[in-house]
Amino acid sequence: MTSEPGEHVSILLVDPSRGDDTATSLRGRFEVVEAATAVAAIRALRVVRPSAIVTELALPDGDGAAICREAKRVSEPPVVLVTTAAAHDVPDALIAGCDGVLLKPFPPNLLHARLARLLRQRARRLQQHAWLQNQKLVHLKERFEAQQTGTNLIWSETHCPSCGRGDAVSFDATSHRQLWFACLQCRHVWIAKQQTALS
Repeated sequence: MTSEPGEHVSILLVDPSRGDDTATSLRGRFEVVEAATAVAAIRALRVVRPSAIVTELALPDGDGAAICREAKRVSEPPVVLVTTAAAHDVPDALIAGCDGVLLKPFPPNLLHARLARLLRQRARRLQQHAWLQNQKLVHLKERFEAQQTGTNLIWSETHCPSCGRGDAVSFDATSHRQLWFACLQCRHVWIAKQQTALS
């Protein structure tokens, strides 16, 4: 299975509430495997080898960050999209290496659009990885992989209002002009205008 959007790829949906609406929405385009706990998700990750994981951040036996860390250890890792209503918990997921964040509530079309974007990025990354392996250009591979951040963006000139450090990470938008930011040093989360981020 390839990771091109529109093709039938496997998605591991980790949701303790058994989000039937989300699963039904995803089944229209993807093969969906469901898990309700972190332990079940990690077990499924090893068996199914999904192209993407959509996980709730708060789980009965742990959190989505643990699933993300486990996912990033496998060869050809899946993209991990974290969903949560608790914006202040997002820094843990970012530090664990999640590829994207959706703050609840969100419409199904936004979930599909974000997944499609992440799957396209994954397909390009896997193609680039294969090409670099064939060319044996290890230094280029390392530089390329260091630039990959999914839909999370690093803003080197945006400083945390709490601790003053730069390199804030934007992980979702509240509108076309405002973004959610997180400081990975002090784990502070805030909303700021996009123009501020670009200054």
